[in-house]
Amino acid sequence: VPHCYGSGFDAVTGRFVLILEDLAAGPCEFPDTLHPIDADRAALVVELLARLHATFWGRLPTDNAGPLAWLYTASADSASLLTAPLLKTSS
Repeated sequence: VPHCYGSGFDAVTGRFVLILEDLAAGPCEFPDTLHPIDADRAALVVELLARLHATFWGRLPTDNAGPLAWLYTASADSASLLTAPLLKTSS
């Protein structure tokens, strides 16, 4: 996981910036379809993604405050995923 040196978010435009460590400068591997990862490494990736996901599970803001205020809670209505992009493009 790259180190994050800084980030910023503009609530008006919805734009953001992340300044991350350059992983290509170190011993990091970047598998692709010609050089895929094996089953053990794929299982490790799933485990790491689960831990990342668990970090934020149940921590979404309810009062539109704090560093995660830009996130919204998903609705049971699958059409709700289209609402924000449609509103943004219609204004």
